[in-house]
Amino acid sequence: NGVRPTLWTENGPDVKISLNYASAVEASVTPAAGGETASFSAEITYPDGDAFTFYSICPASAAQALSPSREAWKVSIPCVQEPTANSVDEAAIIIAATSTTYDTAVDDVELAFNHLTAYGRFSLNNLSLADGETITSVELTTTTPIVGDWYWNTSGTLLPDFGASSSTLTINTASASDIWFACAPVDVSEECMTITVFTTRGAYEQLIQFSQNRKFNAGQVAVFSVDMEGAEFSVLPSSPDPMLSETDYGCYLGTNLTRTLASGTDQVTRAYDNDVLTYTIIDPDTVEEVEITGYTKSKTKGSPVNVSVYWRQGTTVILNDSYSMTVIKEEGPKVWLSDGNGLGVIIKK
Repeated sequence: NGVRPTLWTENGPDVKISLNYASAVEASVTPAAGGETASFSAEITYPDGDAFTFYSICPASAAQALSPSREAWKVSIPCVQEPTANSVDEAAIIIAATSTTYDTAVDDVELAFNHLTAYGRFSLNNLSLADGETITSVELTTTTPIVGDWYWNTSGTLLPDFGASSSTLTINTASASDIWFACAPVDVSEECMTITVFTTRGAYEQLIQFSQNRKFNAGQVAVFSVDMEGAEFSVLPSSPDPMLSETDYGCYLGTNLTRTLASGTDQVTRAYDNDVLTYTIIDPDTVEEVEITGYTKSKTKGSPVNVSVYWRQGTTVILNDSYSMTVIKEEGPKVWLSDGNGLGVIIKK
């Protein structure tokens, strides 16, 4: 009835189901009339034991992995969303369910889903656009992370910060009113939010501050408006930052100094004196390593970062230099840093 975003539709996304934290299987959804209920089926092998509990997350794309303790699922709230005129992007409506515990194998299970994500619907007031100027997207940047990767504790509906969350949400929309979005249920009391409205002519930026006792609550829609009167306007560059075209973790520091994370290896992140040192193993076979320092998790889009890069192969130093960069994008655990002239790095939070 317009209070919560549309859930099950004819395009209803798949769900993921697991039994006793076993590997999840995927199942297609068949919505019932009205969209309030749906059915799905999957073939699951019953494990040995005398207690069976089912867990499910929708959409399947949101369920990333079980935690090492196998008592929580990592879920991903999209950092880029495309809402409809009347609802949130379906990929961002994340719901989950835990069944009762059965002492024997059963064929049919009833699951009551709860919303893990909170929702917002806002309008841009007093936004004066020139003739022919149209909105292309709206970006929300907060101090507290609101999208990206989180953990769902299967014993409840909480979403503790996974540590790889993002403070920036991009909403692809051409509308100035009733703009829907989904986010983590977080407390934003007295926090600031930067609203950047991108248009065909440039970008309008406005800073707002939430009052006390303001929260995004799971399953509820926070309705608010943004007064764009006096918003700061700036022209967009004629072409996007070259670093935005890169998608792999690694260093992009010019000819012969561009390396991405090798397949099958990982990136180790350690914190020293509130700075995050990113130690990326590029090629273990040749003992080639890159250390990047200077970025902290408190940095959000637009924050300046003095990046130091120490690159060596064995005992031979390839590069030892510093760069003035800016955070230009966050997406889940990935962070793009750029000097604005084509040089940059992509690291993991």
